[in-house]
Amino acid sequence: MSSSKKTTESKSVDGAVLIERLRDMGVSIPGTKRPQSDKASGKTGKPKFSVPRAGTGASDRRAANRKRGIQNQKYYLSEAKKTGKAWHLNVRQKDQYSEFVMITPAMAKVLLEEYNPGNRRRRQNRIDAYKRDIENNRWIDTGESIEIDENGLMYNGQHRLSAVVAANEPCVFYLTFNCCCEARYAVDQGGKRDVTDKINQVLENPAGNRTGAIARGMMRGIDNTKETFTHMEILEFTTRFGNIIEWAAKSMRGYRRDIQAAVAKAALWHGIDAIQPFADRLNSIVFPSANDPCKRLYERVYVKKCKDGLKVYKLTLAAIEHFLNGKEIANLREREVDIFTWEPGWKMPKND
Repeated sequence: MSSSKKTTESKSVDGAVLIERLRDMGVSIPGTKRPQSDKASGKTGKPKFSVPRAGTGASDRRAANRKRGIQNQKYYLSEAKKTGKAWHLNVRQKDQYSEFVMITPAMAKVLLEEYNPGNRRRRQNRIDAYKRDIENNRWIDTGESIEIDENGLMYNGQHRLSAVVAANEPCVFYLTFNCCCEARYAVDQGGKRDVTDKINQVLENPAGNRTGAIARGMMRGIDNTKETFTHMEILEFTTRFGNIIEWAAKSMRGYRRDIQAAVAKAALWHGIDAIQPFADRLNSIVFPSANDPCKRLYERVYVKKCKDGLKVYKLTLAAIEHFLNGKEIANLREREVDIFTWEPGWKMPKND
């Protein structure tokens, strides 16, 4: 067995578990064959490995974690009544240990309001993003714990707990108790995986290292520019629209991700056949006239060096609109209205 094959198989194990969990949460998972049509149908891309049927292992594990979390919650709350101490101070042992605990909004408030000194400023957009994951059952139990030191002070996990309070829903988290106080100075030093690294573990990456950026640009568009999306949201989006992301990355290779995202969203709405000539002309850098929309877009972005991502996105939408209408323009102005606004669950509105 070659080393490359070993690597692929080791990734398959990790990816299969994640795919099972995504299925358990109701996320649509692609089949094993890449769509043959070049139409923008919103179908998904190709998984990195065969998934013959929906698995039950992941749901069993999540159910077991939830059961343990509820049992541990009962222990801490009952001990708190006996001792009069805050729930998390009733540790089971003196040494450091970790376990799942079902955290209620009230339990989260205790840690946030009374045992969270000197922590960094909370980022509301991150709290909102975690809140959406909790509310939509996208939150996945991991080994990344909420950490409480030997003095009972929390130094890692305030955004997750704030999301529980905001959602007003209990959630299972992995907690580590009795961490040494010095650990707060070493937290978050590991090599962080970006969203594309995580997509690589599950899908054949449809657009290389541009996948996450194009997906995020399509999700934000004009209407959601201040929104922070979780990696789970981006992964769910990519499983649904991986084929169109791949097409945009290949058709607009070398162009800014803002342009690629606008072209991809236009292809979803108008169809690839309608947008392909626009992409071909922009790629050729051979324009039929001085007032050609593609030429005007190229000049604004690459000659005049427009670096504002939102402006580039709006300019691309405007150029596409003029191109489809067969209209030449002396001056390209930003389009202030997106092609369409996403409906809940990343569904497209009807194109009448």
